[in-house]
Amino acid sequence: MQIQPIGYIQTLLTGKFSVPRQGNLISELYSCIRLVKPYNNPQAVEELETFSHLWLIGYFHANAHADNELRLKVRPPRLGGNKKVGVFASRSPFRPNNLSLSLVKLEQVIYHAESNELLIVVSGCDLIDQTPIIDIKPYIPFADSPILGQEVRSGYVSTLAQDLQEPEAKQDNEEDNFTQQGIGINLGTSQATFPAFNNVVWNVDEEILANLALSLVDLDYLPSTQNPQEASLHKHEYLQRILFKLLALHPQPAYKKDKTLQMGMEFAGLEVQWQCSEFTSEHALWQTYLDKLKSNERKLAEQELSPYELAEPKSAGYELEETKTTITTTDNPVTVKQAKDLSLFAQDKAKLSLITITYIGYK
Repeated sequence: MQIQPIGYIQTLLTGKFSVPRQGNLISELYSCIRLVKPYNNPQAVEELETFSHLWLIGYFHANAHADNELRLKVRPPRLGGNKKVGVFASRSPFRPNNLSLSLVKLEQVIYHAESNELLIVVSGCDLIDQTPIIDIKPYIPFADSPILGQEVRSGYVSTLAQDLQEPEAKQDNEEDNFTQQGIGINLGTSQATFPAFNNVVWNVDEEILANLALSLVDLDYLPSTQNPQEASLHKHEYLQRILFKLLALHPQPAYKKDKTLQMGMEFAGLEVQWQCSEFTSEHALWQTYLDKLKSNERKLAEQELSPYELAEPKSAGYELEETKTTITTTDNPVTVKQAKDLSLFAQDKAKLSLITITYIGYK
């Protein structure tokens, strides 16, 4: 049996570790299917745009190992990485025939007559760059969804649905950095808009983030302006938004979430390295305490913070001086303004994840 690709995916996900757990977690992640001969003919996609969603059948070319057919059990990352299930009870990319199945939203069909190029622009795709596409089929709700009234079970992933939510970026007209789902505080120098999701605190410097401009990926399928300078700015802002959302989704294995990890992935043709560690609510509380000290509200501060039974500043690794505008830990300083915001989550003694981007560039 011989199967030939009908086209290839072009996407910002240029490495395996940059792929989100589910493609629909980042709805604005656009990808492009470039059809090859003889399928780059407009006749092949006639009436396709009357459908809103598509099934993509692809080939896991980056996971095509000889022993895949012998893998009868796999370790799903969302089960902690230590429990095995049958390969057919998982969505693991390590499959007997290396075939993938993705549901995507159809955005646009583009045909360039002068170059005889036919592009299918989709969003919510979870395939890496240059994945061969074996077939495309329209999604039909009444045929592809269970019959109304039938029980639908999700097995061991049913309790993980709450994690499968897209990061929400704060709007420019918001008065603070909060949404109901998380926070978007940045401890670094970048002025970019950060997604507020899953109690994430950011530490991103402007100089490192500016290196996204080194990316040579072609985004000709994205909405752009005629002005090359404006188009370049649009590309840079788009890369920022997608990168932040990918990192906010905690791509580290579930069984390592309580550890400080040095991580890396390939994104938009660049190497991105970051550190994920715990940012404790006690840290945020000390910021609030310092802020109130500087406002001559020592008694009020002690009354509000005493129920949390905080450790002494020295034993907790903090320097607490009324003359300082920050409290310095072994890792990061936090300003009093940021402390006000962080303290809102400290009320529930929540654990905050600190994501520090340490490098963006070529390998």
